[in-house]
Amino acid sequence: MAKDTQNQFKTLSAPVLVGLLGDIAITAQQIACLSLQASDASHGDSHKVDMLVSAIGSLAQRVGWIADTAIGDFGQNSPLVGDAVEWMLPGVAGAIKGQS
Repeated sequence: MAKDTQNQFKTLSAPVLVGLLGDIAITAQQIACLSLQASDASHGDSHKVDMLVSAIGSLAQRVGWIADTAIGDFGQNSPLVGDAVEWMLPGVAGAIKGQS
């Protein structure tokens, strides 16, 4: 029998979780659109390709952080990467957290 998962969220209400999942879906759609644009631009303007690839990376970090936020709040699963600093500033996360 399937385990009842109702009320297992520590801090996120169902509407907040639905909002997070909606944000993941929208951001995934943006990533898909940008990747098509990057593919089209790859035959010409390298600066435009670099900007699009950077934007895709930033959106992927955002969607990963949002998913980790939900995962970290549910059950006993632990986040894949961690908090916003670890997702969006991976190169300096250790230094930032070490100063706090």
